[in-house]
Amino acid sequence: MEPKDGKKIKHINKIQLNKVNFHYKNDQPVLKDLTINFAEGDVNALVGESGCGKSTVVQLLMRYYDSVEGSVLINDDNITEVNMNNYRRKIGFVGQEPVLFAMSIA
Repeated sequence: MEPKDGKKIKHINKIQLNKVNFHYKNDQPVLKDLTINFAEGDVNALVGESGCGKSTVVQLLMRYYDSVEGSVLINDDNITEVNMNNYRRKIGFVGQEPVLFAMSIA
């Protein structure tokens, strides 16, 4: 499905990962049966050791990757059926990239 296709989301009330499994091409599991619920108004943080899947969860939420098993739901709609351009305009995240600007803040 193209990013411009799919259901448009007016407001995000909740985002859920239900029993999500994910692995990269080497078949090494990164996420196994992960279930997380993000509710409107909550502040959430993904914390853990390097390689535990924090960035992968964000990539799944942005639909840069699709889960191998399980589902990612946006307001009870499967993320695969949601208009990605519309959805991505409604969410934001701060990644772990060490370089944010090509110059100093000063």
